[in-house]
Amino acid sequence: MTLPHLELGVSRRVLGAGVTGTLLLAVGGVGVGALPRHKDAVAALLGLQSLHRTSAGRTVALVLVVAGVLLLSAAWWRVGQLLPLLTPRSVLLIAGLWSLPLLLAPPMFSRDVYAY
Repeated sequence: MTLPHLELGVSRRVLGAGVTGTLLLAVGGVGVGALPRHKDAVAALLGLQSLHRTSAGRTVALVLVVAGVLLLSAAWWRVGQLLPLLTPRSVLLIAGLWSLPLLLAPPMFSRDVYAY
């Protein structure tokens, strides 16, 4: 049996950076993301209402989003450096793993999704 990080061809550090980056994006998105006007269901479910309702919370959320973008970008940069050594399957698995936290996040920086 091989360890998943060895199977994918990247280190745990790179995988962890990508997951952490998307988790920061998802949590920060509750504060700066586009939640429905009258429903804070996501924030309430996660206990993060103050990130969306207060000015200080929105500032913290914005810092989390920026840190998440930087961390995720650095992780993708490293994957790009390793690309000649990776299989297409590995890259798809990495992209899928790093996308999972964003499935629970609200839309970022736009309310357009609620217009349709």
